[in-house]
Amino acid sequence: LGETKVLSGSGYGLDVMPNADSWVLEFWYSTLDATANKQCLMYIGNPSGVGSSYFAVFKDGVNSGHAQLVVNGISKFNLVITIVNDGTWHHVACAFNHAGGFVIYIDGAGAATSTFSITMSSSISLYAGIYNDLTTLDFNGFISEVSLWNYLKYTTGFVPPAFIYSGLEPGLTNLYHFNGDMFDYGPGVSS
Repeated sequence: LGETKVLSGSGYGLDVMPNADSWVLEFWYSTLDATANKQCLMYIGNPSGVGSSYFAVFKDGVNSGHAQLVVNGISKFNLVITIVNDGTWHHVACAFNHAGGFVIYIDGAGAATSTFSITMSSSISLYAGIYNDLTTLDFNGFISEVSLWNYLKYTTGFVPPAFIYSGLEPGLTNLYHFNGDMFDYGPGVSS
């Protein structure tokens, strides 16, 4: 992996624009935190509050977590997943398909699925390592290589990528290496 950003008490909010029908959010994480403190790895959606809509991946305790989708304040799914705290790098891919539902892959294996029939907003924010209020549920660990794709990059089990994305890959809409450049590739980026 490339460089990482230490996320312990701080996180980042970034504007993203995934495809409304099919898209994938993927990232790598590493943590040794064995506490039962709830922590937010990724949050993508609108600001919190009544009627809010979001998708989030949380670490709930020792080797446990959940993936949650809330639409207009109503939970569409809340899936139990494994968030390992062994200090090694783990790959997470969250695949959304308007027609087929949701699958979360941990280290290339399908970990949980859910069906839903909604269209996500096409202009929302991504919060890495912290809840969308930027003050709570901070992730105590490392996050690297966060990417958003405008197609179903993963539809079955796979071997996680062993290379860093360049930003030139077809279908890649946002890429964050966390190596000092917060918004490495995506809408509104000038280089």
